[in-house]
Amino acid sequence: WGHTIQLDELRGLGMDFADKRANVIVMESDADNELFLGINFHPSIIATIEESNPEILLNDASLDSFCVVAEELSHFHLIANRADRKVPISKLELEVQGEIDKVLAAGLLLEQQCGDAHLLSLARKVFDHACITVHCEQGLYWQATRLAAAFWFDHLREGVKSPRMIRS
Repeated sequence: WGHTIQLDELRGLGMDFADKRANVIVMESDADNELFLGINFHPSIIATIEESNPEILLNDASLDSFCVVAEELSHFHLIANRADRKVPISKLELEVQGEIDKVLAAGLLLEQQCGDAHLLSLARKVFDHACITVHCEQGLYWQATRLAAAFWFDHLREGVKSPRMIRS
C-alpha cells in the first residue's frame, strides 16, 4: 500500500528535492528488512499535467511532463520488481529502461488518442532534442539516452509502427 509523505518530512530525513524535476526515493531498512519506494514530482511537473492533461490530449504542452512521469514510474516499477526478486540493477540499466519506456508510454497514449503512435516523431523529439542538465552524472544520462535512441531507431528502421509491435 502507499501513502503520501510531505516534502518537509523527507527533508527531516535529510532529503532535499527542491532542484529536481522528479525522482524515485529509495530507502532501505536493514533492521526491518524493508524497502521504502516513493516518487517525488516537482510542483511545476504537477502543474503542467493539471493545466494540459495528457490523458485528454498529449501534445507539445504536456509531452515533457508526461515523459517525466512515465520515466519515474518506469524506475519505480523496475526497482520494485528487482527488489522483490533480489536481483541487482545498475543505474545505467535503470536510466536506459526509463528512456525507452517514456517513448513507449507516449506512443501508446497517442495511438489510443488518434490511432497513430507517431513513434518516429516521438523518438526524434525525445532523443534528438534531449537536454541533459544533470552535472554529476551527465555522462551516464547521455549514455542512457544514446542507448535508448539506438533501441528505438533500430526498431523504427525495421518497420515498427506501433509500440505494441515491440518485443522484449
